Amino acid sequence: MEKPYRYLKKLVKIGNSFYIIMPANWLNKHKAAFNKMKVQEVVMEVFDDKIVIMLPK
Repeated sequence: MEKPYRYLKKLVKIGNSFYIIMPANWLNKHKAAFNKMKVQEVVMEVFDDKIVIMLPK
């Protein structure tokens, strides 16, 4: 298996959808607009054929 590219990003839940905010400091600049949303930090691994999103250890 190839080594993935790994990113630590913010995952935002809006309704039944999840969005990854990029770059990681973007949320800090727009905190007032997202203060009521549930935000979870996630690790995103990008492989050649798939993207894996998981919680950091």
